[in-house]
Order: sequence, then C-alpha cells, then structure tokens
Amino acid sequence: MRIITHIGPHFDEAVALYFLREHGEKKYPGVNQAKLEFCGTGCDPEDKTWEQHLAEGTLLIGIGGGPFDEHPHISGAARKEGESACSLVARDLDVLTHPLYRELIKEVTKADLTGVSPLHCSNVMKLICRLHGSLSA
Repeated sequence: MRIITHIGPHFDEAVALYFLREHGEKKYPGVNQAKLEFCGTGCDPEDKTWEQHLAEGTLLIGIGGGPFDEHPHISGAARKEGESACSLVARDLDVLTHPLYRELIKEVTKADLTGVSPLHCSNVMKLICRLHGSLSA
C-alpha cells in the first residue's frame, strides 16, 4: 500500500492522511503502514488513472482526479464544491460527523477553500513544509 500527495501538502491533505492512518485500516488494509510519496502539484503520478492506482493499492490524496481530490483538473471534472481532501476522506471513512472531528473538518475545509490568518494552523503547516526540504519543491 502507498499514499501519494503533492509536494508541500496543505493542512487538508495532512488531516486526510491522519484519518486514513487512524480509521482507514478496515477499508484500506495496510494504510496505517503505507509508504508516503510526493509528486508535483497537479501531477498525474506515473501516468496512471486513480482507478489504476487504487487497484494497485495506492491512494492519491489531493491529486490525480480521484475520490480524494477536490480539484480534479486532470480528469476535466469540476471542483467538488465545499470539499477538501480532508472532508472527502472523512466522508469515505464515515467520520465526517464524528463528535471529535466535526469541527476540525469544518475548520480545515474552510481554510482550504477561503484562506485564513497567517497564524492559522494551516498556514503554519505550509511554513513547516517549506522549511523541511523533503516536503517542499
């Protein structure tokens, strides 16, 4: 099992990864030990469709036009309005309305859709990614 997201992942991809690791093992066996890989923003990793990746045990988060990509420009589909990678994964794993996560998902999705204060945790995440060589372009 592998997980691929874009270089310099946003807070919504990071929270989506957390949900997969914490709640995805039953639906995606091996996900909590899955290798995390990165590719350029807007990439089509390895020139495969998201369906091909899924069949091979690879989940694409925020890229590739699949179920966990809220802006699937590669496939030509419209943006999934009101969604983030976090909310899409949460919905898939049936934790969208979980009492511990409900407000987190709303806040993360809002930050992804509208932008927030420079001190918001999502912007701190971007800064950390820029400072950490393996996560930045």
